[in-house]
Amino acid sequence: MGSDKECLKVLMFPWLAHGHITPFLELAKRLSDRNFHSYICSTPANLTSIADKIPQKYSNSIHLLHLHLPSSPLPPHYHTTNGLPLHLHSALRSALRAAKPDFSNILTTLQPHLVIHDILLRWAGAIASKKNIPSVTFFTSGAAMFSYFCHLGQRPGVEFPYPTMRLTEIELSMAIGALESSKNEEKDPDEDAGWNLAEQS
Repeated sequence: MGSDKECLKVLMFPWLAHGHITPFLELAKRLSDRNFHSYICSTPANLTSIADKIPQKYSNSIHLLHLHLPSSPLPPHYHTTNGLPLHLHSALRSALRAAKPDFSNILTTLQPHLVIHDILLRWAGAIASKKNIPSVTFFTSGAAMFSYFCHLGQRPGVEFPYPTMRLTEIELSMAIGALESSKNEEKDPDEDAGWNLAEQS
């Protein structure tokens, strides 16, 4: 049996930030060591941050897939959070949601055995589910941070029960602003379906 037939294909879909794509790359390396082929799907602006960080020994098992976002209202060099002004983050989220048909086409073409998507891109799990492709949610910051942000979103104004974990005033203000901003954005039915899938992951 050829080695290609023995390899499982995993499509990885990180949020458009260097702090999110880097853990996906590390996971891809570990999966490659276990005979998986990983396809990291992101914008060209985001993929350039990791292209030269893929060791030669993984060049046949880690692949970079370009997802092109609409260029309006953000030009392609802003299709990443790196250098993106804070007030444009909601525009980036909207542009990424507008690229859902392209993401769906990538799934149809690649036919991965599994989709691993960022917690911030829950709609990806919903799209994979519609194509009968299993998916799991990958939270790049760990369980403690996840529990903190779940608490912040579900119990605003209630102090987190573990005092060793605190955000500075500025960090807390930014986190609350991001939560409020996402609540004010257009409702996406795939987000709700994706949240249910994320809870099952």
